[in-house]
Amino acid sequence: MTTKSVTKSLPKTLGSRRASLATPQAPKKAANFHSIFMKESESLMTINDNGQRRRISKLEAIAKQLHNKALTGNIQAMRIYVALYPQLREMAALQSKDLERTHASQFTDEELEKIIVDALKKRKEKGKSDTYRVPIEAAVAL
Repeated sequence: MTTKSVTKSLPKTLGSRRASLATPQAPKKAANFHSIFMKESESLMTINDNGQRRRISKLEAIAKQLHNKALTGNIQAMRIYVALYPQLREMAALQSKDLERTHASQFTDEELEKIIVDALKKRKEKGKSDTYRVPIEAAVAL
């Protein structure tokens, strides 16, 4: 006499169906490209730098790679590097110049006037009223 083993798949129990019905799933929020891109750029990765492991941001890794490829003779990397370098150098100089000057007496009159006019324009764009301040038109006329 031969016996056959019959295996049946067990039906889902009523309890598991109730559990899935009782916990509603929240709709997933659609992420925009900008936020995903910034999050990934700031995320860290591990590199070997002169035999030591270091964790740096992915943006820093891209800058290192561009620099290294330009040094090894990659023409595309050289073009990008040569185009970016003067702009970045100028931005760094402006930032360091502004960091050095902390008191109003260290700025020229024209620079102070430009700072004030820019600040007033930003306030007006934000919709804040300047009732106790000099109007933009009067500041420009000075």
